[in-house]
Amino acid sequence: MPGATLQVIEDSFVRGGTYGSDNYGSQTTLTIKKRDSDASYAREAYLKFNKSTVTGTINSAKIKLYVNSLHSNSTSVPIRAFGINNQAWTESTLKYSNRPTEAGTSQGSDTASAAGSYIYLDVTSFVKNFSGSVISFRIVGLTEDVGAELASKENTTASRRPVLQINGG
Repeated sequence: MPGATLQVIEDSFVRGGTYGSDNYGSQTTLTIKKRDSDASYAREAYLKFNKSTVTGTINSAKIKLYVNSLHSNSTSVPIRAFGINNQAWTESTLKYSNRPTEAGTSQGSDTASAAGSYIYLDVTSFVKNFSGSVISFRIVGLTEDVGAELASKENTTASRRPVLQINGG
């Protein structure tokens, strides 16, 4: 298998605090923001991919995300992926109050530093070791009070939608 590009099948973000029961599954962006001091401003994204068509050896796997914009107080936003085992969530029902709460398996990080660019999160080890056909990730910010808007699967430009790029041998 020389490689595969898997389109995201479900994605959403959640927001805590007073927004904990809101659903953002139909939004064209995924908002990422670490805000430990006030959960109402904290946001994290969830991505789900179907890898049932992937066969053979996996040499590398990266989530490719398009940066729509950075928040006005942000010049760079470090972002990390966590592989999660909970596949039960759906983009139409996901809320902060019912999000998967497992910490997840820490994977690669990248820094969103300019609108109109892509970031790549290396998730090779989780993808290699995950036996199921549907695989999920939690995407979080790493620096307090900075945030970014990433394109979701509802983005009108197909090339900006989240994908999982798998290279095999």
